[in-house]
Amino acid sequence: MGFEKSIYGKWVLTGEHAVLRGAGALVFPYKKKKIRIQYEKTSKSLCANFSGPYGQSYENLFWGVVERALHKINLNTEDLTGHLNFEADLTLGGGLGGSAALCVSISEVFVELGFIEKNTQFEFCKNLEDGFHGKSSGVDIAVALSSGSPLYYKMDMEKTRPLEIEWFPPITLENTGLKGFTSECVKKVQELIIKDPKYYSNIDTQMNEATECAYKSLSSLGENVDQRWDFMKEAFDLGQVCFKEWGLIPESLQEKINEIYDKGASAVKITGSGMGGNLLALWPIESRTSRNSLSSNTSKNWVL
Repeated sequence: MGFEKSIYGKWVLTGEHAVLRGAGALVFPYKKKKIRIQYEKTSKSLCANFSGPYGQSYENLFWGVVERALHKINLNTEDLTGHLNFEADLTLGGGLGGSAALCVSISEVFVELGFIEKNTQFEFCKNLEDGFHGKSSGVDIAVALSSGSPLYYKMDMEKTRPLEIEWFPPITLENTGLKGFTSECVKKVQELIIKDPKYYSNIDTQMNEATECAYKSLSSLGENVDQRWDFMKEAFDLGQVCFKEWGLIPESLQEKINEIYDKGASAVKITGSGMGGNLLALWPIESRTSRNSLSSNTSKNWVL
């Protein structure tokens, strides 16, 4: 008895930070990067083997998260049995949902062993992820549990729904090589809100507007391609201004953004918490049908 499963990374199109205060977010699985787990039930204490480019990074965190998870349900390490192979090509600290994927991986084993019910898995993982972020919105957890479906996400889960896409623009994911730490970014934004709640409430509203523009671009019927692309560019621009207002674009990150513009991108936006990690780049419409038209200097790391 056991199971085998892939848990994908994610990328956020719009809604970062503001989602914690009720704004909508558009989040997508990033199927090029994932954690692959194979679990076999045995009567022996849990043995876990880690492999892949980032296996060691996850191993350094794994047992501490397991301890927290067991503590939440009043169990001990000796209650956990079986054999787990954990293969990771999803980085941590890059804004691609590595911590959420780790929490979901552990929860899958707990479900298999009957420690938690499937219908409690989201809240269980969300509480686990609080240990990484201070306060988790649950957006990364939701898409990691979605089996590869993009989502329109709100913390009010009754309003969360699968995202039906009618059209998709030419967008790439650009790795800055800079580390961004979600807990630090969340803390910084929260401190700004305490100092000036009215002003930063308006910034949250602007990020929500970015989500609505992006949603209209992807899902509205009756719009031509040029109009859809314009909606997406507006979403990028609105969202990036929010990151600037939150003070989450250090000089080193701005230099990376400028480099992508120099390659011909029409708009660039942080994806994730800020300060580092990955960037989204929106390219001219013609790139949608002729992707090789991009500069040879760009990664061509298409998100879809």
